[in-house]
Amino acid sequence: MDWKAHAGSIVFVKIAVTIGTYLLEQFVHLNVLQCRHVFGESVPILISDDVSQNSTRIRDLAIQLDTWHVVSGPRGHFAGDQAAAVNALAFAENQNADMCLKVSQRFMLAEPACKEIIERHFADKNIWLGLPGRIPAHSIKRVESRFFANLSVLTDVLVIRTGTLSPQQLKDRYEIRVRNPRTHIDKLAESCWADLMDTHFSTHTVQMPEFTHHYPGRNPIYLRKAQNQPAD
Repeated sequence: MDWKAHAGSIVFVKIAVTIGTYLLEQFVHLNVLQCRHVFGESVPILISDDVSQNSTRIRDLAIQLDTWHVVSGPRGHFAGDQAAAVNALAFAENQNADMCLKVSQRFMLAEPACKEIIERHFADKNIWLGLPGRIPAHSIKRVESRFFANLSVLTDVLVIRTGTLSPQQLKDRYEIRVRNPRTHIDKLAESCWADLMDTHFSTHTVQMPEFTHHYPGRNPIYLRKAQNQPAD
């Protein structure tokens, strides 16, 4: 369970988790286990699957792990990421959750401290959106991932206060950008969320440094493909 400050007291609220995935059922399995490690065994979890040859196995895994599962597509990488965010918003509404958490398969929460970090940021009722900021270039360990340092925000983990953005609003917003691109980056999910930060979520966004870069000398509280090696 999550919490927020209300009228000078602490009120327990509900969080719903959506894991976006394509092809890699082993990462889905680990992510479900880690989300339960962080938020508790009763946290509702949806697996948002961009259809692939492994979708049947991912569906069977969802049944085994007692989670929800939805499959659609196929789509490109960025459209699949946005579809997972749309599904996450709808799932949070369906579960009457106060907070929507979307994580991608390339990102994994590692420690229960992640829950406390989210709680602290969203104790302020004026915060509607939380996401990582720009990754420091020196923290990127994989050559093929260096382009992430050029992005002002990341979308592999999103926290949204339910009711502040509807699934249809996000779907419409992204489809307009894809159909009428003004620049070559308009199709990026990160570009869409950066625009939402400046408009819809203006003054209601927090960039969470705890999920942007690891703290030197401390064990990582999250794992991100771009910043970690397979041995991690």
